[in-house]
Amino acid sequence: MVANLAAANAGQAPLDGWDATKNPNDQITRTDWIGAIFRTGIVQRHNISINAGTEKFSTLFQGRYERNEGTLLNTYSENISLRFNTSYKFTDRLKFRQELFWNNHGAVGTSTESGYSGTILSAIYMPRAATVYYPDGSFGGVGPRDSPYLGIHGDAINPVATLLRNNPNDKSNDLQSVSELSFSNIIPGLSFLTRFLIVRQVLSTKISNLQEQNPENRTTRIHYHIVPIKAITGSGKIQPITLNPSINTASEQCFL
Repeated sequence: MVANLAAANAGQAPLDGWDATKNPNDQITRTDWIGAIFRTGIVQRHNISINAGTEKFSTLFQGRYERNEGTLLNTYSENISLRFNTSYKFTDRLKFRQELFWNNHGAVGTSTESGYSGTILSAIYMPRAATVYYPDGSFGGVGPRDSPYLGIHGDAINPVATLLRNNPNDKSNDLQSVSELSFSNIIPGLSFLTRFLIVRQVLSTKISNLQEQNPENRTTRIHYHIVPIKAITGSGKIQPITLNPSINTASEQCFL
């Protein structure tokens, strides 16, 4: 061991905790900590699409589910989305189009950059003689609870415990609606188009490792936007009509 070699090179006796005759427990490899925190991440992607229509009516429905497991325990990214598009032609000149999109995203990650509690660094620091769990099922420390030599390992943290206790996650819920009405060739070369857009976004972030003590920070943003009626001339240029001004409002609520 490096500690024993350093003591020998200095002409000193090894510390009791590193002396195999006094602390034989730490001379046995029980856990590969790097192997304990990493896994093979499984990626799932499922899609469904249904469309139908007639001469005047058409519709499209799409659903998508995605889950990407991280290579570290208890880390993942999950996404569910639905899309519904429909259009109806009242006449050859008057048409209506509606699009709805909903997306729900969630992710659980972990800190790997910290020089003290980073998950991967903790796996390097943890003694290989330690076990992931104590016999009673609780997460293990750097050695047996009654060992007098626990201090030789410093502040090493069980990385498996860090990952499995990890509950903070980021979630977002988005809803977007677009309604469009168009009237073409009111007179030769002149058409009208109006569009109404709603975007609703809810963001939720859990910031504590302990779920029962975990307040949610939730932000809700709702945006409404009415595109003014526009005239499309025969030259292809779009000119807004000043009789219908645009409306653009936004509201935000925060729950801390």
